[in-house]
Amino acid sequence: MSRNSEYKIERHPLSAAFPDMNPEEYSELLDSVREIGIQNPIVLFEDKIIDGWHRYRASVELDIECPAIDLPEETDPRLFVIAQNVSRRSLSASQRALAIVTVNAWRRSGVTNKAHPQDAPEKSKKELSEMSKTSTATIDRAKKVISDAVNEVIEAVQSGEIGIVKASEIAKLDKDKQVAALTKPVKKTVPKEVVPDYDPSDDLRETITALNEELEKASRAAASGVLEEGMESAQEIMERQAEEIKNLKIENDGLKSMRNTLQVEIKELKKQCSYYQKKLKDIEK
Repeated sequence: MSRNSEYKIERHPLSAAFPDMNPEEYSELLDSVREIGIQNPIVLFEDKIIDGWHRYRASVELDIECPAIDLPEETDPRLFVIAQNVSRRSLSASQRALAIVTVNAWRRSGVTNKAHPQDAPEKSKKELSEMSKTSTATIDRAKKVISDAVNEVIEAVQSGEIGIVKASEIAKLDKDKQVAALTKPVKKTVPKEVVPDYDPSDDLRETITALNEELEKASRAAASGVLEEGMESAQEIMERQAEEIKNLKIENDGLKSMRNTLQVEIKELKKQCSYYQKKLKDIEK
């Protein structure tokens, strides 16, 4: 549902870097606001909503008051929006990586060449991977998408329609070919323009890659007798990795089951088509 014409306050680009709630999540929020109102005020920065966009949407839809406060001047808006979204939202690895890379590259209005004095320095690729809980390879792909992909491809990653693996491959194509590649892979007769079909397990594979990087780091630290404060032990990382692999297997099994079901349905439809084609020929005789 689009009610943009009724919104008196715009959404800040830093907030828009993160995907919208899905319909089910928004419906639950709407029910909550309808029953108890807006409990937490929205936060404004540069006169736009940096936190609480969905609460504001609900208040407009229900025509109720929406309290608002300004972001404290000493607060870095990039770190604030990441803290407000990454830990409390159910986002895929692709969505997290794309959002954090987008936020990291943001500059205040009127500031183009360097960060505002109150903003923290840009994060390194390694720091971004740690913040997003993804691999450095995923961060590289996200940067490729941000720099070279058309808006439709970026929005497809944000919405969860495709993963960052496919999006980064699409970003290598000429811009006039990218939208078509979202739903129809480029012909394999042109090797450098091949776009792999999206595999829903891409995000779990990326997470496992990130865990392997953490494991290697922890192992090196343990070997040297120095384990940084707050760093997980190799054993803890391996336990997390085992859980991710288990989830990956479950998801792959589900995809195989779905594929087998579809194959059976297709076979049955072919039989029906053959039957009716034969009847049609008999009628024509």
